[in-house]
Amino acid sequence: MKQFQTVYRDRENFQRNLQDWNKSRNPDTQAVIRLYVNGAGEEEVEEACRCIRECMPDCPCVGNSASGVIVDGAVTDEKLVAVMTMFEKPTSFAQVHLIPVDPDADPEAFRRQLRGKDILWETVCAVELLMTISTIPFDDIVQILDQEIPERVPVFGGGAFRGNGGPYIFLGDSGKVRSGVLLLLLGGPELYGVTDVIQGWKPLGAELVATRSEGRILYELNGKPAFDTYHRYLRIPMDEHFFENALEFPLSMERHGATLFCSTVSCNPDGSLVMSTEIPVGTVMHTNYGDPQKILSQVHKCVREMNQFGPEVIAVYNCFGRKSFWGDLESASRETRLLAGKAPVYGYCTSGELVRMESPILLHNMTMVITGMREGGPIIREIREESEPAQEDSAMSLISRLVNYINAATAEILEANRALSIMASTDRLTGLLNRGEIQKRIRERMEQHPFESTHLIMLDLDDFKDINDVFGHQAGDAVLTGVSEVIREAGREQADCSCGRWGGEEFMILLCQCTDSEARDMAEKIRCGIESRAFPISRRVTASIGVTRAERGESADPLIGRVDRALYQAKTEGKNCIRSL
Repeated sequence: MKQFQTVYRDRENFQRNLQDWNKSRNPDTQAVIRLYVNGAGEEEVEEACRCIRECMPDCPCVGNSASGVIVDGAVTDEKLVAVMTMFEKPTSFAQVHLIPVDPDADPEAFRRQLRGKDILWETVCAVELLMTISTIPFDDIVQILDQEIPERVPVFGGGAFRGNGGPYIFLGDSGKVRSGVLLLLLGGPELYGVTDVIQGWKPLGAELVATRSEGRILYELNGKPAFDTYHRYLRIPMDEHFFENALEFPLSMERHGATLFCSTVSCNPDGSLVMSTEIPVGTVMHTNYGDPQKILSQVHKCVREMNQFGPEVIAVYNCFGRKSFWGDLESASRETRLLAGKAPVYGYCTSGELVRMESPILLHNMTMVITGMREGGPIIREIREESEPAQEDSAMSLISRLVNYINAATAEILEANRALSIMASTDRLTGLLNRGEIQKRIRERMEQHPFESTHLIMLDLDDFKDINDVFGHQAGDAVLTGVSEVIREAGREQADCSCGRWGGEEFMILLCQCTDSEARDMAEKIRCGIESRAFPISRRVTASIGVTRAERGESADPLIGRVDRALYQAKTEGKNCIRSL
């Protein structure tokens, strides 16, 4: 494979470059041209497409709006760049399919259009995707692509960035498509590729849970307006610069075994955030910050692996937010220049990166998706040890240490709070729930599930005062601890069971989703377990037990009162027995 790149300045120079490229082509091989439009006017783009059609009418030309273009290994703000990838093997090919998508139509119409292309998937080695991500039903379209593209075929690509009037893609001079998908199929028996994803972001602070969301609108994190995460902790105001300021602190989540970073597109007046991807309720997330040292270390690792593979060209889909993170083009080019030392690099800055390796097609943000390709069979070289990037300046090193300190301190605080929470809800002697906690659970159960099956078991040790008077309070505590072990063991066999010490020698058990016979059997198991257990006193220990079932729609207080009466009945009718009401 060969690659040629040029910046469009004017028709004359561009045409001369195309003619030179054409002279290098083998008439028996194919080529494909990509046009990256980073603010160029429509007339310039149309003129470039006409030149390509005139000079190389058999060469497909694909293009999209971008937020920066990679030229000669560097991230640039050039307005219009053309890249030609030329195959050297007659069996290698590139096929292009542009499919417009009506965002209001049934997504299955996209499937029908894709199947109508009659693609011979057995000959395809990789699929390069261009999409207008924000203007299509993205999740539905990606699911269809996952189902239609064979699992063995890797997928990589990116979203077109918003241009004049919004993001767009195009095929030759057929006109802009502002809602659609472009598939560039690469194939042939001697074409090989390898794909990698570069991240480099580190979690900052405690985990967050999406407690309220709808599609890409994130309303609440940990029960509070999502904007509070940026305002309270990062001091980012809700103003016209919110997008740029929040861009450096993406949110992350786990999906299909991979860590995904999502950008905050905008902030609504009610404190909700518009995200770059859908956030289901219950998603566990983290705020992240960029660590230049970690980023460059990952790039160096990728460079070593690329060196082993021996690519002839390298495609780079670089998130526009990543370019913004570095602050200037020279710094942003540190990553891509490392790759350019291994092969010619082409690509652009995207509105989202697409990749499928060992998972479904995933939409990344703030990442760099890299694909190396070559013809003629893979070359497995020995991995050379290359020097890691130099340490960052003292200011950056200090920031990294401060972030590590904050994260470590946060983890310690969370662990301390967890321990305090356990202490606040646990009886110190028996390890069961204390009265306040078991009472709270009974009330919550009756309020939240008033028409579902609920049972209470209440037990009281018979003649426990005599045990304390005769054998001492230390022996009495040992009896209470042993009884709690019997109760805990019986509770393990129930799917939804809460066991607590009600006070003194009384215990309460809350059972959810069980039958009357199951509740009675558990009570009997506890009664027999206490009666047969050997305690460190020279007498038998027994318990009287009451069992009751909640009536439909009943509140907690009548239910607790009824089980207490059942227990009293067991006490007055001989002890060491079970009574139900």
